[in-house]
Amino acid sequence: MIPESLQNKLEQRKNNQELRELKVYDKNKVDFFSNDYLGYATNKNLIENVQGSRNEIQSLGSTGSRLISGNSKEIENVESFLANYYSSESGLLLGSGFVANLALFSCVPQKGDVVLYDELIHASIRESVRLSFAKSYSFKHLDFNDLEKKLQKNSGNVYVVLEGLYSMDGDIPNKEELSYLKEKYSFHLILDEAHSTGILGRNHKGFYENLPSDFCFARIHTFGKAFGYHGAFIACSHLLKQYLINFSKPFIYSTGIPLETALTIQEIHKYHIENGDLHVAKLNEIIAYYKTIFKSNLNSPIQLLYSENLKEIEEKLEKNGFLIKCIYSPTVPKNTERIRLTLHSYNTKEEINHLKRIIKLTELKNKINESLNREV
Repeated sequence: MIPESLQNKLEQRKNNQELRELKVYDKNKVDFFSNDYLGYATNKNLIENVQGSRNEIQSLGSTGSRLISGNSKEIENVESFLANYYSSESGLLLGSGFVANLALFSCVPQKGDVVLYDELIHASIRESVRLSFAKSYSFKHLDFNDLEKKLQKNSGNVYVVLEGLYSMDGDIPNKEELSYLKEKYSFHLILDEAHSTGILGRNHKGFYENLPSDFCFARIHTFGKAFGYHGAFIACSHLLKQYLINFSKPFIYSTGIPLETALTIQEIHKYHIENGDLHVAKLNEIIAYYKTIFKSNLNSPIQLLYSENLKEIEEKLEKNGFLIKCIYSPTVPKNTERIRLTLHSYNTKEEINHLKRIIKLTELKNKINESLNREV
């Protein structure tokens, strides 16, 4: 048995209909909920390339921390490859975006420093910042006037944290407003590029593209979204990498990622260099079509639908062969629950049309029922 206090918290979640549970989904249904924006996770050509890169691997695991037996010249070569690709002086590979954020934020901000973060920043960053000794304050979502007010009240080492593409809202920061504040206040900007890596920017490398090379203090690029795999890379300076190697406990005391993982990440990037334009173009075509059909103003693969009948729509869509996900509190604030639709390069216009029909019919049915109930 677990302590009664924990049982009570679970019961409260159940009573509020907020209990999270694992579920196995039918992968043969139409995917409108995974983060595999470009279809790389199931791309046969890419899978063949990855399998070929693994033929010469002699070990299943790294066998220890990278400060002991877990490092290799091959791993360092992959890091150099990624640093060059992401236009950074250096960088560090880690096992996931959560671990990368933990590695960075738990040890970089010091006592007396200040972290200003968007109120809708990812949970991994909020939790990681709590482990530092810095003061931290949120600012209103993508509200640069509110951010400026916070900047005027704080001095010294100030870290400002934003996402390149927000995972639950599908919106993107304004580069001009951000550049203006950066020039005026000279804060240390940290970008979480988890959902923007691979799909945003001139060369699909992330939100940071077209910004000056020294604009960001650090960027976190993760490979479990558009690149269909896992792992993460902190793009940073040589000095910051050296600092993390010396002071970041999640890095120091974790088993290093296996060479197989590092080489797979490199192969995916090589494929993206050669084929990314085609996949991103297909994705953008689907996004443009969706925007027309659903009257959306979001320029991203993350699209939102709000309704009073979320559960019913979710069940109806699943019965009709769609995989979608409703996002409930506490993942999002109460009264902002929504259907989070994720578009992919492999989705079709016919699927979007069918999706629209089912949602429209479900909403219409509920309106008729409400009208009948009022008349009774």
